[in-house]
Amino acid sequence: MSTSAINLTSSVLDVASIVDGLIYIESSPVRNMQSQVTVLQSKLSAYQSLNTMLSALSGKVNTMLFRDAEAPFVQPGSFADRLQDSLFAGCMVASSNPDVISATASNSIFVGSYSITVTGLAQAQSVASSGFADTASAALATGTLTITTGDHDPVTITIDSTNNTLSGLRDAINNANAGVAASIINDGSPDTPYRLLIKANETGTANSFTLAEGLSGGQALELVQTQAASDAQFTLNGVSIVKSSNTVSDVISGVTFTLKELASAPVTLSIDKDVDSIVGAVNEFVTAYNAVNSFINSQFRYDPSTEKAGVLAADSTLRRIQSTLQNQITQRVTNPFTSFSAAGQAGLEFNRDGSLTLDESKFREALAGDFTGVAALFLGDGASSEGYGGILMNLFRVLDGITDPLSGPIHNATDGLNRNIDSLQDRISSYQERLEKRREMLTLEYSRADEALRLMTVLQAQLSSQISALTG
Repeated sequence: MSTSAINLTSSVLDVASIVDGLIYIESSPVRNMQSQVTVLQSKLSAYQSLNTMLSALSGKVNTMLFRDAEAPFVQPGSFADRLQDSLFAGCMVASSNPDVISATASNSIFVGSYSITVTGLAQAQSVASSGFADTASAALATGTLTITTGDHDPVTITIDSTNNTLSGLRDAINNANAGVAASIINDGSPDTPYRLLIKANETGTANSFTLAEGLSGGQALELVQTQAASDAQFTLNGVSIVKSSNTVSDVISGVTFTLKELASAPVTLSIDKDVDSIVGAVNEFVTAYNAVNSFINSQFRYDPSTEKAGVLAADSTLRRIQSTLQNQITQRVTNPFTSFSAAGQAGLEFNRDGSLTLDESKFREALAGDFTGVAALFLGDGASSEGYGGILMNLFRVLDGITDPLSGPIHNATDGLNRNIDSLQDRISSYQERLEKRREMLTLEYSRADEALRLMTVLQAQLSSQISALTG
């Protein structure tokens, strides 16, 4: 065989595969650390899910304690203050004739009925000008127009060549913030249909206005009052009341009603506790609590098929959180405003798996029999350390502590997990850098060995060729 027939570029060794195999063996510590990171990230994700559920539960508790308002920085100490802020103070109101009087209620300390007879409706004063042929070219008189509304200071508007049209004056009045609004109406007249209408922004005699003209030249406004200001007048349980607005919110505490029509017959407003909203809110609270409880239980539950429990199964923080939450509901409540001492007496009961169930019939019966007592059971009176904390107030405090983003147990747990993850990832990066250098060295060594083997193969071929030539 001639040397020209030998392939000098063909590798003898599969260098890449050999190096990959060796690096894989040496990277075992990296794979172990990556597995640890995966476990830690799973724990972190589980804690984040738990925190989301606890925040949702906290939101339901806050709704019952403070309704739609933000939780105050300093919590109300007394039962009376807590009741006033809570959903238990919520009321509903029904009108016997909504066409005459409509009403809404937020809260009220009085449950009962009021008889209202509407004898007068509040109106806003309005005046109108004489008719104009158009709104943009007919020249008005120039000078000043002074508007005085109620007890406010007079507002003087200058009318000159830049705004002495109907639309110009309308815009000038609206930009003056004089307590009135101007508009242009079309009364349908064949020649001069456009009229300036000026109306008080608010109803009632206290918001009536006067106009003082200092105008000359051009077409006169000839303003005439078209509607006088008037107050709302009504009797409430025989008491005569006058208001500047038809919407009244300062007569019955927590109730806003609107007078719509005059009526000789009285209208009855019936006010009652909004029990349906309270029951609905407690049911939502139970659902949110059970979501937390179910998640925690799933972490401790052993799955025979996978022979594994949840990623937080051995976490003592999780067990303490569950125990802390349960204790706030199971502990006895003592305060002077209720004869109830346990949640179960009002229909809020624990199941064997730690979940809650609301016996709605029992709860409604308790509200009907002793509304204040049920409210006190949930709201408490004074600080929990004094033995007077209610179920919701106690839960509010512990949830606030558990979910504290700076020092709560979930923050501490996730902070520790993040530190461990960062530490492992730093070690992985460092180890991988060393492995890359190791790969370069091994590649160089095995490439040299491959080159030596290829040269040996060439020499062997040459020697065989020479021997063949001699023996031939």
